[in-house]
Amino acid sequence: MPNANVDQTVNEVLRDGRPRSFTLPADSFNADRSGELAPFLRSLTDRGLKVEIRGSTEALADANIYPGTAVEGCSIYEGDSGEAGRMLLFLIEPAK
Repeated sequence: MPNANVDQTVNEVLRDGRPRSFTLPADSFNADRSGELAPFLRSLTDRGLKVEIRGSTEALADANIYPGTAVEGCSIYEGDSGEAGRMLLFLIEPAK
């Protein structure tokens, strides 16, 4: 997981089944930094979570992922993340 807060959020969703969200800077998934977004998404879906990502056009481009990109169990939308800057909003919930 990118950080302890994300790991805690994921564990809470797995424990009580209630949807939650978190934000991360889009450039944290830049290949020059920590790697690609797809492996992170797979780590979430492999744990039985459904993931929705929202981010501006620029934020999605920073993370090298675009609406329509196929990552099983994930939906990617272009739109406001609700945060300033180039942030990605992750909405997670147990997969049905």
